[in-house]
Amino acid sequence: MWFERFNIIVQSLAREYMPAAWGPYNFSWTDIGITIGAFGWFGMWMTLFVKFFPAVAIMEIKEILPVPKRAAEEH
Repeated sequence: MWFERFNIIVQSLAREYMPAAWGPYNFSWTDIGITIGAFGWFGMWMTLFVKFFPAVAIMEIKEILPVPKRAAEEH
């Protein structure tokens, strides 16, 4: 309940009352850095997740791969 009231007040004070005074939002370097950092953070955790918990089980891959021949059998 408190958060809803706080949200209404903050949003109403964040802009001018006249729509003509509203302008386009200009991104700052902080905004861009936070966005790029968030994508990087997600990418890092996604990469680590796929590395330690692969999408395809290794046993399924081993069944598909042909058995390697030994060097002595080829001669």
